[in-house]
Amino acid sequence: MLENGGVLAAGSILEEDNPIAEELEHAGETVNLERTDAQQVKCDGNSEFRFFEDGIQRTLYVGHLIVNGFHIPVHYCTAAAVILQREDRSFHLVEGLFLKRDMLLVSRANVPIPSTLDRLTRSGVEVVDTGRATRNFNELCRAAQYQAKDERLAVEKIVIEKWAETFKDGSFLVIDGTLMNLRSEDAVARCLGVSKEVIERYFELHNHRKIYGLIEGERSWVFHFKTADDDPRLGARDRLSWYLRIRNTKGRHPEFGLLRCELSKAHADRCTELAERFSSSLFAERYPIAFPDPRWDRLLYPIRQCEQYLRSRCRPVASVQAAFGRTQRI
Repeated sequence: MLENGGVLAAGSILEEDNPIAEELEHAGETVNLERTDAQQVKCDGNSEFRFFEDGIQRTLYVGHLIVNGFHIPVHYCTAAAVILQREDRSFHLVEGLFLKRDMLLVSRANVPIPSTLDRLTRSGVEVVDTGRATRNFNELCRAAQYQAKDERLAVEKIVIEKWAETFKDGSFLVIDGTLMNLRSEDAVARCLGVSKEVIERYFELHNHRKIYGLIEGERSWVFHFKTADDDPRLGARDRLSWYLRIRNTKGRHPEFGLLRCELSKAHADRCTELAERFSSSLFAERYPIAFPDPRWDRLLYPIRQCEQYLRSRCRPVASVQAAFGRTQRI
């Protein structure tokens, strides 16, 4: 870093602690596939799900280069994904279903001595260009976050495709989050996305109030996003969706215990059957509770297990800082 006029960060700054505005939840035009009424979920307390997937990205600001008076941020990024299998009430890592990448993120166009990046690459350090030539510090930090998200999605895609190739028994994989960015249609056809955040309002207020009015054990109607497959905007991909309430909301926020579920549009002709079947299993997943996580009302315990495994495999922030403090070479 000193070779390029750089300065090490004095403390730890994770870009994910200051998330960029979410631009992926683009609803487009929605079409209801059932009557817009709440439906009671029939649940026998059993879940059919055996596989659960989650991904993680950590974008640590480690310092900056000073180029003609402009500050060019340098980030250390970890992108990883894992699928855990549940057997006899225990979770196991399946061989080949964990993948992690560690890399440096920097605007290559702004590095005064590009050969320093080449030396890092030859020494085994992966360097990824954020692709922005601007010298706006905040814009470059946002670019690093976007790049980290792209790297995480690429890792998740590989792991999910490997799972689909390995397990051809008709089982479904529960994914933490939306399906809209996963472009492998064959693999996604056997995935159920579960979103914990209600970012967009997809209906007029008359129907949206029915979503907030769902009581514990009820689901909404199934709808799909009427958008073209080749729409270049992220989030414009068509999929089936519905809401499910898994907690009692008495005295709580209207989004308490509210999940939004997603399936591939390939299942449109069976949407009611699958919504009933998967809602029943998800309702059974509300126990054990993922406490003391502040998202416990919506965080499924198996997904929490995935999160904890991923965190355990990330290099500690102090270790990253110590490594840069020793080398200081970018």
